[in-house]
Amino acid sequence: MKKFLVLTQMNFKRLIFRNLRFFSFDILMPALFYLIFTKMVNQSVPKEFKVTYLVSMLIFATLLSSIITVVNNILDDQEQHFIRLMDVTSLNPSTYYGSFFLTILFLTVVEVIAIEIIAYVIVGVQLSLINWSIITLCVTFGSIILMIFGSVITFMGDAGMVNLFSSMLVFPLALISGLWFPLTMFPDWLQQIGKTLPTYQTMDIINQLINRQKWSLPSLLGELIWLALGIMLMFIVQRKRSKV
Repeated sequence: MKKFLVLTQMNFKRLIFRNLRFFSFDILMPALFYLIFTKMVNQSVPKEFKVTYLVSMLIFATLLSSIITVVNNILDDQEQHFIRLMDVTSLNPSTYYGSFFLTILFLTVVEVIAIEIIAYVIVGVQLSLINWSIITLCVTFGSIILMIFGSVITFMGDAGMVNLFSSMLVFPLALISGLWFPLTMFPDWLQQIGKTLPTYQTMDIINQLINRQKWSLPSLLGELIWLALGIMLMFIVQRKRSKV
């Protein structure tokens, strides 16, 4: 436990306080998307749309931090032989990844709350405290699944290939899962693919809870399947790494 706390303190310093570029990028890019789009159509859109689009941009923010930021930081650790240090110090990989995920999770909560404040103060989104809490908790939970897959991606090859793949993954994933445009704009076969993605399922769970006060059981089951799959893949790739 002491090693975990020391490593977590170290991660907060090196991943957030000394890496404000990624921290700012993860917050500002989705916030700007949200502000520009809602201001452009501010006169004609209903309140429900502003809330739905807020949820989409929050999930997009966590997509950036959970994939691109996770990939970049783990690659940096690999290049600086920080991960190899685990073998020398007998640090359990689960301690490294647990501490790392906790730090990124803190980043996620901060960026979600920051964008929610922008939505409330500038855009004028009005929600109950319960609904604000639902959004924050569900988006944060959904980000855990993305973090795990972001970590798995780092085992796919060299740094150049991994960076290329993660960049090529994030934006199509945001598009196909309906974060930028409604899924109804796409062909039926593409809509069916989009509905199986964890980003869409997180969005669907939140919208159902806020608008209909009920759980979307298919999306909830889908999230749990993605979580189990991610954990299994993480276990497999970590075992392969330990044998190298």
